[in-house]
Parts: sequence; structure tokens; C-alpha cells
Amino acid sequence: MTRRRIDGSVLRLVCGACQTATVDFIFRGDVDYATEGLVSFTSVERDELVLAELPAGLDDASVERFLAELSARLGRDDLRYLRPDYRDNRLTYQCPQCGARELRPGRELSTAAYRRSGGVVTRV
Repeated sequence: MTRRRIDGSVLRLVCGACQTATVDFIFRGDVDYATEGLVSFTSVERDELVLAELPAGLDDASVERFLAELSARLGRDDLRYLRPDYRDNRLTYQCPQCGARELRPGRELSTAAYRRSGGVVTRV
């Protein structure tokens, strides 16, 4: 079975409340279904993204359950799902450290540039 090609970029984020810096992956496709079922998780311990494909039949509401199962399988407790939130026509995320909805987008990098800067992208 051929692995699905994943295209996208890495978005650096900084929390306005606690100054935590983290990253998220922005999936790109020429049509919506090209990114359907793809999800990214960020590590709160290191500069790393974990990219995964949700099993058939799971939807966005099932992401947290999938993350718990994936974390157990990988023996990790540092992965978080950053759910985008659009408020007042601005993209924000909930900070994985302090919980404030102050995690704001910063610089966008290609995956190659992110890896050159020391970031890790793991696909499971």
C-alpha cells in the first residue's frame, strides 16, 4: 500500500500570555479531500510535529481519543492537538502550556526549512 503524500508548511506560534513557542502543521491540497483525515500533533517538550492520518470513520470530534491511543502506542505524553479557533476574524489556538486562547500565528516555514532549523517532523 502506497503512503499518502502530505504537503504543507509549518506555522510557528507564540502565546501572548505565557510566551510559550510551539508549532502547527498547515496541510495543503489542491482540493479539500486531499487533506481530509490528516491531523498534526505538537510536542510540548521538543520542537517536533507528529503527522497522522485518522483511521476511516473517525472525524474531528474523535481526534482527542485518537491522540490518547497514539500517545499510549508511542509511549509518549508530550503530544497535544492544537485546534484552530477563529475569533473576531483572527486565527488563534489554545496554548498547550497555560490554556489561554492567546497562541497566535507567527512565521510560516516550509517543512524543509523547519527541519534545517532543528525541527523534527515525524509521520506515523
